[in-house]
Amino acid sequence: MEGTSRTGKEYLYYRYRHRMWYQAYRLLEDRERAEEIVHDVFLHLMAMEIPEDRITEEKMGACLLSMTKEASLAFLRKEEESRFSGGSAFSEEEDCESGTSPVNAS
Repeated sequence: MEGTSRTGKEYLYYRYRHRMWYQAYRLLEDRERAEEIVHDVFLHLMAMEIPEDRITEEKMGACLLSMTKEASLAFLRKEEESRFSGGSAFSEEEDCESGTSPVNAS
């Protein structure tokens, strides 16, 4: 496997994206959120330095599935905390009404 090349990472994407999406969907029960989780995990993968000689495709696949599960569970925890805290799903920094959204930041 070409672990550090873009082609190797693209291969991993095409090989594991459906399994990752299904795993996220089973936990989240939301198609769009599952897609977002898979997207976030692959963005993280693209930023990783992967030593080609120290990892196999099977290990990387298991790692991607584990990362997907953990990201999905973290999303659920965050959503649960927001629900129980009585606050909105967005933090004050992301409040579009106050004009402090990261999107509006210059």
